[in-house]
Amino acid sequence: MVRLRTPKPDINDILLSISVTAIIVLWSLLVRNDQASLGGLLVAIWFPLSIITFRFLLRRLPLLGGIRAYPTEKTLAWKRLVTAGCLLVASFSIIFLARLSPPAALGNIIALNFACLAALLDRTERWLPPALLVPMLLAGLLAGILRDTPAQAILGAAIAWGSVTLVLIFLSALFRRNALSGGEGIMAAACGAWAELRGVEVFLLASLVLHCATYLLTRRFSTSAAWPPYLDRQISLRGTPMGPSLALGLAITLLAEAILPGTLRVFPQ
Repeated sequence: MVRLRTPKPDINDILLSISVTAIIVLWSLLVRNDQASLGGLLVAIWFPLSIITFRFLLRRLPLLGGIRAYPTEKTLAWKRLVTAGCLLVASFSIIFLARLSPPAALGNIIALNFACLAALLDRTERWLPPALLVPMLLAGLLAGILRDTPAQAILGAAIAWGSVTLVLIFLSALFRRNALSGGEGIMAAACGAWAELRGVEVFLLASLVLHCATYLLTRRFSTSAAWPPYLDRQISLRGTPMGPSLALGLAITLLAEAILPGTLRVFPQ
């Protein structure tokens, strides 16, 4: 039986986590809004916990889903990828707390945590589990009910799902290979429910532009081969994962709505 190498702890990764947590705590103490201050402290607590939680789930969910028979050993690059994703979510969370009401900020933070975990799974495993995406979709629809905009959430989910599905069908016909996957469609619907009708156009445009850019960069520089997430095997370069692009598209949409409220209302309300 071959014993796999276990990567040594990354001191830079630990120092980064401590530094970011300290900065969030300092911001929470200096902000003049009691609710934002409390929310910032909660984000500071959740940031290191999210790194631990995401790493655990990224190793265990593929086992539960039958994707892997045993947890694979990860590289330091994999650990840094998870830390970067959690750092991005924490950064957006601070902006939401500073610009939005606590309930709205909490909803956006929940959405980004779901999207970040899905994006990391798609990046490392080429797998978007419905067991994760369906709760994200239901949470988005529930958030629409709480905001008194259930129709906007449903229409946003339907338009996002239909648009991404049509794009994947077109690509399948164009390149004569199957590019259609249920995971991308469900994730698009979940993100569309959170973006709602007012932001679904921005979400789709940002996601598709990011996905095209990622595809071209991957073909040009072969980033997956140069930055492998596993110690014991390489991931396939066949197909560029769409989850990260959808997650970033959702983040951009929610951020635009938080900074410039009302500017995303393209469709009549």
